Amino acid sequence: MGEKRNIRIIQGKALFSTDHSIFVENKKSDFTIFFKSAIIATGSKPIKIPGFPNEDSGIWNSSDALSLKSIPNRFLIVGGGIIGLEMATIYSALGSKVDIVDRFN
Repeated sequence: MGEKRNIRIIQGKALFSTDHSIFVENKKSDFTIFFKSAIIATGSKPIKIPGFPNEDSGIWNSSDALSLKSIPNRFLIVGGGIIGLEMATIYSALGSKVDIVDRFN
């Protein structure tokens, strides 16, 4: 899929050398990539809330939510970050009534 969209996937260690370049070390070679803008998307793991029934079958992380066999009529998303909002957008478009709760800073 990435090749069709002209996306190159590189594995290795990277270090920002300037505001618009990173130096990459990998098994094949070391090189610099120049860019106008960068998105840092290194992945994440769901947080398990202490004292919360995290193993309950009605409580899902984002991976679980993308693997549902049916579309829920209604559900709650805890966390208004990008993943929470993305899940809300998807399931709202599929017909679910979605509520989002986020911490207040």
